[in-house]
Amino acid sequence: MLRRRFIGYLAGQGVNPRDGQIPHNELRRAVIYGSVMGSFCCEKFGVDRFRTLTRAEVDARYQEFKDCTDF
Repeated sequence: MLRRRFIGYLAGQGVNPRDGQIPHNELRRAVIYGSVMGSFCCEKFGVDRFRTLTRAEVDARYQEFKDCTDF
């Protein structure tokens, strides 16, 4: 699941991992977005949480993670 979110973020940014050139900043963001999405899975012990999840919630959790770390 984390890998799909990781790749999904990169695809959304127009980055193709097969090109072999992934900017470091996009790689970092992809890892964090993958972790953020995984944290929503933990809330309901599965992907059911995704049914009601909004982009605003994802962005807020991303910002919270970013505020707590140095990346």
